[in-house]
Amino acid sequence: MRPTHAIIDLAALRHNCRQICKELAQNVTLSAVFKADGYGHGAVKIAKAALSAGAQSLAVAIPEEGILLRKSGINVPILILGVILPEQAVDIVAYSLIPAVCSLESLKSLSAAAAKLSTTAKVMLKLDTGMGRVGIQPEELLEFCRQTAKYDRIIMNGVFTHLATADAKDKSYANNQLIKFHNSVTKAIDHGFKFPYIYISAANSAAIIDLPDSHHTTVRAGIALYGLPASNEMHRSLYCN
Repeated sequence: MRPTHAIIDLAALRHNCRQICKELAQNVTLSAVFKADGYGHGAVKIAKAALSAGAQSLAVAIPEEGILLRKSGINVPILILGVILPEQAVDIVAYSLIPAVCSLESLKSLSAAAAKLSTTAKVMLKLDTGMGRVGIQPEELLEFCRQTAKYDRIIMNGVFTHLATADAKDKSYANNQLIKFHNSVTKAIDHGFKFPYIYISAANSAAIIDLPDSHHTTVRAGIALYGLPASNEMHRSLYCN
């Protein structure tokens, strides 16, 4: 055992969560991000603290993190941000987790898992507007929605993206991502695709603070929950620390 320990101030985290919520319009919800055991802070306890202070959903990196939260009695929507494997589909559906999907392989495995469990699988469509990491391209979203709709056990909960440079002083690249995101989502909605959970999300911690036009219906806060700025180039501060 290492001779070190961390003391987590849950009151401070709840305060930070409330500060973030003050930045949001009445119809915008907060999704609190708890990857890697809540960034080493203890995911279960801080997730419950964030939910008590205004967060309405959670996000994790991998299914195992979501399952841990479910087993602790947390029943709110939990989004899996990372890429999933076909062999994880049954657990994802069994624990009512909401995976990010950007491939037909994922849709097929989740649909099969849902059929096996006699239920449905909720998914989030991940759009890559410029992060260059995971997601379908903006021009592919409409066709991907059409393919997703072919699976009667798959429910499209929403669509989201990640802003690569929202924490930079120059917001031009982030704003260009937002334009791509808005245009793609609007086109899909105009063609009749609706998202029951109305989860349309682009804003990370930096965008919550500096880019209010990115808030859409849900924002995702990670580092801001812990009272830290996303970078030293931020235009504003929430004074969370």
